[in-house]
Amino acid sequence: MCRARQVRRAKSTSIRTQDNAIEGYTKLGRRPDCCVWSNVTALLGVAWTRLASGLGPLMLLLLLTAYGRSSSAMEFEIIRAPDGQRLVMAKGKIAAGDADRLTVAFQSADRDQWGNKGMRLWSPGGSVAEAFAMVRVMDRVRVNTIVPPGMYCASACSQILFVSGFFRAVLDGGKLGMHACAQGGKASELCNERIATNAVAHGVAHAAVMPFMRYVGPTDMLWLSAPDADCWGLTRWPPEFRRGVEPGNIAPCVRRAISG
Repeated sequence: MCRARQVRRAKSTSIRTQDNAIEGYTKLGRRPDCCVWSNVTALLGVAWTRLASGLGPLMLLLLLTAYGRSSSAMEFEIIRAPDGQRLVMAKGKIAAGDADRLTVAFQSADRDQWGNKGMRLWSPGGSVAEAFAMVRVMDRVRVNTIVPPGMYCASACSQILFVSGFFRAVLDGGKLGMHACAQGGKASELCNERIATNAVAHGVAHAAVMPFMRYVGPTDMLWLSAPDADCWGLTRWPPEFRRGVEPGNIAPCVRRAISG
């Protein structure tokens, strides 16, 4: 009899714990990211168990989109290119937890003829620290970055995410927004240098990114069109496109800036 009461008490405690977790999701916009993501992490085990039992990665992506995203975070959607390839569409402001969601999203994306997964970008920027966390995910997966026509990628999106793509392209009608990195409302040379170092590590010249961060204030934005992005060597098109700057060559706009 005592054993039965203990079992009932344990079940009651378990139910209350689950209810508390669900409440955390329904009040997602009112709770700090640290608390939200502790709940998401606790339920990832359940999600992965369901994935292994046959729900598939798209269902897991929907789970995290519905329950693990704050109102200010990026949205990740699986879209299809004209050739049928599944890509990740990343849109919105970069916020804490986006690297985890991006990891899940890439599981549902296909590799292209170059062996890379594709990510389209439409974002005003956001958290620099989280953008670097996303880059670590992108480096593991090997990702091409694309800014589609009529869309833009600015600040941490352009200067961190976009330039970290293996192949990277701004399609005609798309734009990149460039400016200084800010800490405490003021331009930060240390942050600017960290961003430039990451760009160089991904094949972009230091002189192609640093001038924008040094001379465009953090409250301003300099917009680059698709041809501008090519001219500064920020893009890297697949060889068969015969567009942009070939690896190892100095970008025309960089050459003009250096020569004065």
